Amino acid sequence: MNDIIIKTKLYYKKSDMVTGEGFYPIIREINNVDYDFFMINFVLKHDYINKNYFWYQMNGNVIMGFEDDNGLIILNKLNRFVKDYGIEPFSILNSGGRIVFPTTYNSTYRILKETYTID
Repeated sequence: MNDIIIKTKLYYKKSDMVTGEGFYPIIREINNVDYDFFMINFVLKHDYINKNYFWYQMNGNVIMGFEDDNGLIILNKLNRFVKDYGIEPFSILNSGGRIVFPTTYNSTYRILKETYTID
C-alpha cells in the first residue's frame, strides 16, 4: 500500500502561539476569538512491533495536544479515509513522535495539563 497522506485544516488561538503556550489545535474556529489556521499533513504509519496503525504529523508547528474533544474528532475525521481498507488507527503522534491523542495516564501532556490546571 502506498503512503496515505491526509491534509486537514486545523485552527489555533493566535495568542497561544505568541505567548509560547504552544500549538493546541481545534477542528473549527470559534466566533469572537482570534484564530488562525495551518494546513497539517498526517501520514498513516504502521507499528510493526505492536501491529497497530497511527497517524503521524508531517509538517507545521509541533502539536502539543488538543483542546477538549478535538483529538477524538480529528482522529475520526482522519480514519474515515482508511475505513475501506479495514484499518482503524487508534492514535495521533506529533512530528516529534509523541502521542498527542489519546492521552494516557503517563502522557507527558496529560501530566503537564493536570499539574498546571487550577480548578
